[in-house]
Amino acid sequence: MRTILRPLILVLLLLAVEQAHAQPDQWVPIPSLPWGEANIFRVEADSSGALYVLVRDATTQAITLWQSRDRAVTWTRIRDSIAAYGYFNVDTRGGVIFNTMSVEYSGTPSTKKLRYDTHRLAPSGTVTWVGREEPRVVFNKRGDVVVLSKYNEDLGPHVNLVTTLSHDNRFRSMTFTRSASFHAGEMRSPALTEQGTTFVILGGSTDNRRSGIYSGTIGDTAWTLATTSTPAAIYATPAGTLLAGYGNTIRHSTDNGVTWQAVDSVQSIDRFSSDAEGTIYAFSVAQGKRRSSDNGLTWEPISASGSRIWSAKNRTIWTLKDLVPHRSTDRGSTWSPVIVGLPTSRVETLAIAADGTVYAIGELSLGLYRLNQKTLDVPPSAVPNRINLR
Repeated sequence: MRTILRPLILVLLLLAVEQAHAQPDQWVPIPSLPWGEANIFRVEADSSGALYVLVRDATTQAITLWQSRDRAVTWTRIRDSIAAYGYFNVDTRGGVIFNTMSVEYSGTPSTKKLRYDTHRLAPSGTVTWVGREEPRVVFNKRGDVVVLSKYNEDLGPHVNLVTTLSHDNRFRSMTFTRSASFHAGEMRSPALTEQGTTFVILGGSTDNRRSGIYSGTIGDTAWTLATTSTPAAIYATPAGTLLAGYGNTIRHSTDNGVTWQAVDSVQSIDRFSSDAEGTIYAFSVAQGKRRSSDNGLTWEPISASGSRIWSAKNRTIWTLKDLVPHRSTDRGSTWSPVIVGLPTSRVETLAIAADGTVYAIGELSLGLYRLNQKTLDVPPSAVPNRINLR
């Protein structure tokens, strides 16, 4: 009897695995949300697996920040009355960085104007002001944070402000004065290595000796002009290499931006990112996206039309094409829509937790969804370690 049952059990297990893989992954609405389902407008996840959402009250328009540490089963309200606007993210130490909007009155007669500020809410509950409007924020795995404010009216009409918060809580700021022209002297594209070296671009200054890529160290206020070239974007890879997107090339530097080597011909690269396995992606307005698997030395085109790539585990990446979630399991060569379970096929945004769980806000902020990925966990004891066919 055993010699008959063992092969039969194995066949049944194989059929069950095949059937499980044949079923599409499905989005499932998260039930019993303490704030209802129609007013979530941002969601992010941190490296520890915690999930954060910004919720707007439909009546008062007041915004609250909620956190879940058990895959969206229970929620804690950690901040009330946030005038959140624009930027929202969570750094690797669980600090929530958000942009706020407020109303100011100045002059005689009194003139009303809007003011935008950037803050960081630490896990301890302490809120630190870290910049002004239009922030550009980068952080590394050890917890260093860099905030670039492109325009800071408090410090003068043409001032760039760079603030750095080190992993050991040293806070520093540095200002760069812009020229009188609106676009001249604009600061852009901060980059940060895992060791804490910071890079910023100061471009278009009327004093060409001041334009270029500047480097500094987290927690310090000394900045050094590394090179006078002014690319559109720079990026520090996980391995410490610096990449830059120029008008028609991607360039590569291994000495903190002092010397550069052209490695690819591509038009209008304005942004870089990387996934969990270290593959680097370059975003070109004119020629789509490209990827590199060797730290930026060689590049190849990929098929992806979304404006952002989210990284998950096992070489899987996500993007939104016309707000429809698409997944690639081959680093962007091919993409498939994942829409089963959604009321419409569109979502507002995605968030991917440290364990690979994917979350989405439904179209028009209609609910929070979690992707149930079809896998079959078979206990080792259920699988025969030897099949006797005699």
